[in-house]
Amino acid sequence: MITLDIILIKTLIIIIGLFIASLQDIKSREISDKIWIVLIPIGIFLTIIEIIIKGNYPCILAIFSIIFSIVLALTLYYLHLYGGADAKALITIALFFPIPPYGIERTLIIFPIIVFGNSLIATMIFLLLYIIIAIMWNSYMKLRGIDLFKGIEANKLKKIFAFIFGFKLNSKIANSIHFNPIERLHGNRRKIIISYKVEDEKIIIHGDYIWATFNLPFILFIFIGFILYLIYGDLLFQIINSLLKV
Repeated sequence: MITLDIILIKTLIIIIGLFIASLQDIKSREISDKIWIVLIPIGIFLTIIEIIIKGNYPCILAIFSIIFSIVLALTLYYLHLYGGADAKALITIALFFPIPPYGIERTLIIFPIIVFGNSLIATMIFLLLYIIIAIMWNSYMKLRGIDLFKGIEANKLKKIFAFIFGFKLNSKIANSIHFNPIERLHGNRRKIIISYKVEDEKIIIHGDYIWATFNLPFILFIFIGFILYLIYGDLLFQIINSLLKV
């Protein structure tokens, strides 16, 4: 009973923490380090208490899970697939729940991987809606008589990418924190940049309308991934398991 109380407390704390981080990510795309500074020691402390109270806690598995999660988070960060806050969120979850909090039946053993998998599913669903909205918006802009690629040097592949994943926006909006301009000025030439280096970020052009992609609030998807586990369990495991049975 005491163990379940600790798990419930940990669950409520991580939900509150991820919720606050998600709100900050949605609003400013910047998450205060104070959230992780508060959460990480609490997670370590409560997990140690859980280990002490629960006599048969799988410590070796928990240590492996934490190490694996840290390596995964840092790898995603250095590959520029995750931001610093996203990596910290995954590590924080690992410290709160190295193993699934409500049993390991019919699920993957490393809990942060479960949350990561669920967040990927949530992201994929959002991306489908994102693509539909982007295509509709760009079609609308074209119907308004705006030349989507006027003066831009880009091959067909880059134009297709921009039309599907980008938005032709007013330059002021495109340069806001919620968007990332992919139309850049190199010398006197305007180009569509699919992949870019950090130092390129300041090379942003201004005009009536430019191409930009929407900056996804990944912390929100991590939060959704955690909530999905509480409601539905390990979705990625269930999907893989269903496919293997076909």
